[in-house]
Amino acid sequence: MKIVLKIVVLLICSFGVRGQSALDFEKDFKTTVAQKITNTKADSLMNKYSSLFMWFYTTEPDVRAYPLKEMRNKSVYQNTIAKLFADTGKSINTLACLMAAATYDTTNIPQIKQVLRRGNYKNMLAAKSLMVLGDKDPDPIVKCIIANNFNATVQYLTLDFLNIEKGRLEKFARDSLFSQENGMQYLAVKAMAQLSPQPINEKLLRQAVVNYDTVMKGWAIAALAAYKANHILPLIKAYLNTKQLKEVSWRALAASTSTQDMDYINQMLSIKQDDPYFLNALLNSNNDHHLISWLSLLKKGEVPENYYIIIDRNEAIKSDKYFTSICEIITTSANEMQAYSLMHYFEGRKDKASIDFLNTCLQHSFAGIKEKAKDLLSH
Repeated sequence: MKIVLKIVVLLICSFGVRGQSALDFEKDFKTTVAQKITNTKADSLMNKYSSLFMWFYTTEPDVRAYPLKEMRNKSVYQNTIAKLFADTGKSINTLACLMAAATYDTTNIPQIKQVLRRGNYKNMLAAKSLMVLGDKDPDPIVKCIIANNFNATVQYLTLDFLNIEKGRLEKFARDSLFSQENGMQYLAVKAMAQLSPQPINEKLLRQAVVNYDTVMKGWAIAALAAYKANHILPLIKAYLNTKQLKEVSWRALAASTSTQDMDYINQMLSIKQDDPYFLNALLNSNNDHHLISWLSLLKKGEVPENYYIIIDRNEAIKSDKYFTSICEIITTSANEMQAYSLMHYFEGRKDKASIDFLNTCLQHSFAGIKEKAKDLLSH
């Protein structure tokens, strides 16, 4: 069974499975290894006892960490684990990795790394087992993430890696940021974005924007946007009209609070109001000045008719300070789609002013506004 499919199957099997007993597994395992173990039998054990092996991803309150820990010192484990690692069967090797993880057997960390090497670093469950056992070496995990081409399944592992101890993550990011391999650059930038802003890290990211190829520049600019880096205009001005980079470049510029950067955006208000990337950068900036400008453009009807608004991505726009402007736009806008989008502002609001406004919306000329107001009032 391919490792990606195996992970999907194990995750599906583990959800909602309760009461799987370590003693039951021990009994079944003993019976299985008494005969010749095969990949099929290993898969069967992993599927049957998925909640014991995938405990690190479960949210069930009664599932404990290292659920097979008591088994580690028993002869059935000690006499067979080395054979499972030495076997040529890929599923058998994966079972060995998961058993080592579930028993908290750190002595087998070298064997898990060997399984990864033999499988060209594509065995994500082996990599996860290393993390569960507290191995401090990021290299096998990084190689596994890159070997799996950052596909959807490996995102579990990627997120785990980006949440390792910050000192280790920072060292990896700094050491790897200028790798010649795009995958390594990408992971290093993602790691940088997870860290608290520091002058040295911002400086390195700025160098990355200069040195990276076009596609990779975007990730470094996104990290600078997450840092809310100031004085960003000279660095990204050339990319504000570049197809692959303009969205993230406007976002980085709108995240800045330095005078030069904010003045440039003010100058663009009468020029770029038809650019959805520019408009969304204002909306998602968390900057009061830019949010007021965005609302003003809406109020005056100076945005494209087909400009689609999503306000749920920015909690700042839900502030009481924008109540009057949002009510005015909903009341006066000639664009039903945009007015309707702003109705999401009232989700969860139970204050008198909001209830009163929603009641007035029951008489709105737009049917969608009426229905949305009715729905909000009923919850």
